[in-house]
Amino acid sequence: MNIEDLLREALADMSVEAEPPPPSRFLRSAPARPRRRWGVALVSAAVVAALVGGSTFLIEKLSAAGPEPADRTVVLPPKPAPPRPLKEIWPGAVHTLPLELQNGLEFAPQVFLDDRTLLVRTGEGPKPGFWAYDLRTGQARRHITFAAPAGTDHTSYVTMSAGQLLWFTVGPGGMLDIFTVPVGGGTARKVTSINQTMKYGDIDLMAVAGGKLYLSRRKGGVYTVPMSGGVLALMPGTDRLHLMQWPWAAYPQPPMARGYMPRGDVIVNVLTGERMGRFKDPDESASPWDCLLVWCVQASTNEARRRDGSGAHQMPGLSYDHAPVLDRFKTLTTRDDTVRVFLYDLATGDTADLGIREKAGTRQASSLLEQTSLHPYNAPVLFYRLNGRMVVVDLTAID
Repeated sequence: MNIEDLLREALADMSVEAEPPPPSRFLRSAPARPRRRWGVALVSAAVVAALVGGSTFLIEKLSAAGPEPADRTVVLPPKPAPPRPLKEIWPGAVHTLPLELQNGLEFAPQVFLDDRTLLVRTGEGPKPGFWAYDLRTGQARRHITFAAPAGTDHTSYVTMSAGQLLWFTVGPGGMLDIFTVPVGGGTARKVTSINQTMKYGDIDLMAVAGGKLYLSRRKGGVYTVPMSGGVLALMPGTDRLHLMQWPWAAYPQPPMARGYMPRGDVIVNVLTGERMGRFKDPDESASPWDCLLVWCVQASTNEARRRDGSGAHQMPGLSYDHAPVLDRFKTLTTRDDTVRVFLYDLATGDTADLGIREKAGTRQASSLLEQTSLHPYNAPVLFYRLNGRMVVVDLTAID
């Protein structure tokens, strides 16, 4: 089996009805600690006004091309540099941990609560434990008191937004319950419930703003409910949109075979109605571009360029995931018989070698490709097993 076959097999395992690979299918949109947030420059002052005083949701009929984007000044990254070890490029963002907590339980990272504390999950089933792991001492303490509803089949990974931790469960008949707790921990509280039919839930992304929970669903539509609780309501004019980075949503929805990611041909600010299209590519083939606010990538050509068409360049490896996480990071791999995986930064051109070396076509290589696949709906935490340890990368800590 060559590397292209291996990648196709790995991506097929990530179809809509498959269990989303860790760490999450959600993008943390508002960290609780001061960090550099990519794409914030694209949110106009009108967004702030809307959050404070309310807003009118007037979104025009969308076209695939959309209007030309406004002027967005982004520094052009240099030509991609030769790969260097991950720890050498971003020492402050990389943590090497044991595979088990001190109580002997295996764990999966969820989100960074602060610079020294990582929220981790124990238990593979629908009733997980959530612990605050101190990166300096290795000590872990129970962080969330949570009892999953009776009959729960699936408990999602955790996302963080505006000082709140959020997750959901899926139970009998597809009933989806959304829970929250402050970043500081405590007893979980249910926000709302949704009737839906997908095994692992039909939510794209969740975000908290102005005392409300906002989310989008796989079938399309941006919905909101007060954080105090209530019935989920569709925001007028958003029935075809999918949230990708609060408060921006994307159109159109991709074919189901492409997995979770909206293509982002047109993005809409759901608070102000502002729209941005993307460049027109006369050579675009059946493989579309995947875009966030600033960057677009095309997996079939390994090309990246900005939404306005500028900054076109070849990425230094084979792309096997979707649009860049945090509008910046991609995981890439090699095309030869040995699988090597790199973390590529479109903003700077830095290419970090994750240290992975596996024979192409093996179960180990397939597992590592799945572990290191990044997706814009993931919490911005990359983690994978290497040499009997767990490597955890906090992408929001990279300047």
